[in-house]
Amino acid sequence: MKPIRIDRAFVELDQDSGACNPAVTIMTPFFNMVEFIGETAESVFRQTFREFEWLIINDGSTDPRAVGVLNELAQQDPRVRVIHRANAGLAASRNYGFQEARSEYVAQLDADDLLAPTFLEKCLWFLETHPHCAWAHSAVIGFGEQNYLWLREFKREQMLRENFLVPTSVIRRSAHFVCGQYDESIRRGYEDWDYWLSMIEHGFTSKVIPEYLCWYRRRPNSMLAQIETDEGYNRWFAEYRRVKHARLYKDGLPSTPEPPWPPPYPFINDHLPFVNQYSSDHRPGVLFIWPWLNMGGADKFNLDVLRGLDRARFRPYVVTTLKSENPWGDRFAELTPEIFHLPNFLPVEDWLRFLVYFIRSRDISAVFISNSEYGYLCSPVLKKIFPKLKVLDFVHIEEMHWKGGGYAHCSMMSSPALERSLVSSQHLLKMYTSEFSRSPEKVHCVYTNIDAEGEFSPDRFTPGLLRREVRCPVTTPVLLYMARICEQKRPEVLMEIVSRLDKRTTTPFQVWIVGDGPDLPEVKKLSYDLGLSERCVFWGARRDTGQFYREADILLLPSQWEGIALTLYEAMAMGLPVVASDVGGQRELVTSEVGVLIPLGGPGEIDRFVETLLSLLEHPGVRQAMGAAARERVRQQFPLSKMVEAVSQHLADVLQGNHGTGEDFEYWSLALDRYCHWLETQRLEPVTHRIWQEKLSQQKRAEELEEHVARLTGILSQPNTISPELRERVVVSLAVEQLVAKMYRSPVWKAISRRRRVKRLFLKLVGLRGPDERIPSP
Repeated sequence: MKPIRIDRAFVELDQDSGACNPAVTIMTPFFNMVEFIGETAESVFRQTFREFEWLIINDGSTDPRAVGVLNELAQQDPRVRVIHRANAGLAASRNYGFQEARSEYVAQLDADDLLAPTFLEKCLWFLETHPHCAWAHSAVIGFGEQNYLWLREFKREQMLRENFLVPTSVIRRSAHFVCGQYDESIRRGYEDWDYWLSMIEHGFTSKVIPEYLCWYRRRPNSMLAQIETDEGYNRWFAEYRRVKHARLYKDGLPSTPEPPWPPPYPFINDHLPFVNQYSSDHRPGVLFIWPWLNMGGADKFNLDVLRGLDRARFRPYVVTTLKSENPWGDRFAELTPEIFHLPNFLPVEDWLRFLVYFIRSRDISAVFISNSEYGYLCSPVLKKIFPKLKVLDFVHIEEMHWKGGGYAHCSMMSSPALERSLVSSQHLLKMYTSEFSRSPEKVHCVYTNIDAEGEFSPDRFTPGLLRREVRCPVTTPVLLYMARICEQKRPEVLMEIVSRLDKRTTTPFQVWIVGDGPDLPEVKKLSYDLGLSERCVFWGARRDTGQFYREADILLLPSQWEGIALTLYEAMAMGLPVVASDVGGQRELVTSEVGVLIPLGGPGEIDRFVETLLSLLEHPGVRQAMGAAARERVRQQFPLSKMVEAVSQHLADVLQGNHGTGEDFEYWSLALDRYCHWLETQRLEPVTHRIWQEKLSQQKRAEELEEHVARLTGILSQPNTISPELRERVVVSLAVEQLVAKMYRSPVWKAISRRRRVKRLFLKLVGLRGPDERIPSP
């Protein structure tokens, strides 16, 4: 581990910024794109990374408006530099742009395309932390004449057959000159494909940032549209690239530098490559650290807080810390463009210095953590670097099966760095003060609440749409189970409840299961095995949750643990009675007038669920009265505005407090040690996973061989069933299979199998596989 003084680290910054000494050059060839350059300029000026110059090369435009429009852009912002030159073609304009660039990084941007606000910042940090990559690009949104989403993993061998990259990318200027620049003899199109092949031929590689950060305009009269249908030109270019890049097509791809395997206890890099200082703002910046932007109760709380936060009082920013496809990303992006999914563009060992850079760049005043283990690990270190930084967190649930209490325990371990902790229930508040010995002054209860007048108002939804889809009569009661299909929500208990209920009642009913998760395939199989296929309807993950509440009659949620499930708030707001487990703080929301809570565990638990549901199914008037009371209780006692205002007020109170932690903070060295050990677990986790998978694969292969040996042995035990010639062949095959099975279990093979080339050569020599056959990992 690199010995650093946390209170003195991350201080040597390059102070020059802007057009005089830009960190990146945006390079745009321009030819008669007057009608689109305004939109492109808007996307450039909205970039979150501001230390750039924008170099526009006017390639002899014939539109008389062009010079005036470009000169106006140059007058609008000193970072814009316009160069007028005679027409020489797109490739020549790009080469000239690289020559004129004042920075090592050059961002290619065509004059009709658009950039998402975080494109530059993420690409620059990606290249800074991935020195083996020569350029960075992102997923693409096609728009205009054609609309589509385009996300392809970068594979060099596929570039030999098709060009699946768009020109928009950030490229190392040094790599551009090494590869020989753009081929200026290509004037009609595909010059970018040729350029990427030249990059690959010189051993350079790239990687896609799996986010849609580039908007690629499709026009009916564009150069690409013209050449896509020109068969003659396509045949010519196919031959041209095979001749020019014959070494690639004949000899194969050159080796590329592989990313270095992280060493044990990696250095904490305290070099900050960029400044990117935002202009001063009287509003305090708040950095939210969340795990992801998925579909769940905690994520809905995050979304509601972000939507309700008063922009006149606070500047919100978002960082996420777990690898995810972030299915709710678009919802969050509508509220703020500054969302940074750290696993998408940074190695984990560089997360800390990015956060230090980010806090300085945006002048962050407070960090708000919700369900992020990394947030809790880094907050004490950040607090030591920035003593005036305020840190608070929100905990939704205790999880005693994980890390001694889940995020509640993480919060306790980081408590000296936390000015205030917010919890979702009085139950959790009592646990904080009793089991975790937190000061009552530092912990406050804020119910998550729901928008019963807007998003979850029954009047917003048309009844019957879903029932018609599955041919469910209006008179048939529907039990709704809406949750992530995982251990916490006990879907197997749900199936047992439904099975017993099915045997006890003649009343027709359906069970709608809405959600996705790791246990979904097993639950579907269990439903079939129990004969419940006609009772259960699996809808998968859905966004239109309000419609399901509108058409259901009872919410059923037999969870193993909860804080207060957000599903209960939503169902009650939509007028549904609830039948759920009596866990966490759920009795603070669900009273006997609005639902029934069943004590967890015990031999009679499932029977109590069944009896409660039977009563509600047979008495529709009772469940309708409970549903009406449930909606009224949520409207009066748990409005969303109350939660948003409470969170905002806690933020304001913390920010107005005295500087410093208010607690003894001498434990920071221990916190740094915890952080470094966590980094080491991140390094070892893929290693141990790979070793375990190899072990399972070897074991499976050995078992398959032993089964084959047993079959051959059975054949040999029946002397009259095969001919002598076949018997001899079986004996030889049996001997070989026994030898191979023994080999797969030997330490020598385990050593050989870690080196793929040695393994392939070894198997070829012993004649187990042909030289061109794929060798499966044992």
